[in-house]
Amino acid sequence: MLVCLLVIGTGLAIIGYRNSTISARETVSAAAMSSAPPSHESIEASIPSGKPLTISVKSRSKTLIDKAPMDQNLLTEGPRGVIPGDMPGLFIKEGISTFPASSQDGTVIVGGHAYAEHPMVFNPLSDLNSTDIGNSSVTLEMPTGELRYVIEAVNIIDKIDLPMQQALADNRPGRILLITCDVRGGGDSFQNRVIVACDAQHSGCGTLV
Repeated sequence: MLVCLLVIGTGLAIIGYRNSTISARETVSAAAMSSAPPSHESIEASIPSGKPLTISVKSRSKTLIDKAPMDQNLLTEGPRGVIPGDMPGLFIKEGISTFPASSQDGTVIVGGHAYAEHPMVFNPLSDLNSTDIGNSSVTLEMPTGELRYVIEAVNIIDKIDLPMQQALADNRPGRILLITCDVRGGGDSFQNRVIVACDAQHSGCGTLV
């Protein structure tokens, strides 16, 4: 079974690392699209920092993930960084990522499994494509309300190259990263899928430049 790992390199949290000889990168972002910029809805202004209870992801045409439970134990840098269970979880590290809140002052990182031969919670993220940029969303259900982010970029990055992606580790306010193994064409690739979404106050945070 493919093992998704949490690898810390150059200050970046990576999900799903394994050795690879592929060195290509594919990025689809709102900034690169010729269509209108994303339409962000406002979010509740008084949700305190904390752990989300569930995560949902909706594309422009359907619900991909519907209130999947979040692991209440934080992902850590433990031995080889193996994600301990099937539920997605938060990775928190000073200077890299933070807890979600309505006054979010840094990047939220959520890691989860995707595996071609077995249905995992983040498998549906592989259905996101360029047509979903700007009109799809990530919602975190918090104990006192919901936080909503508009998807601004879908990045496919070689697993071996992820530790060098400084733009993913700069702890931008109002941004959430969903990081998982990339599953395409019925098989596991040597790449990771990184979904970047931004809240209403930080539209445009999804670019990697």
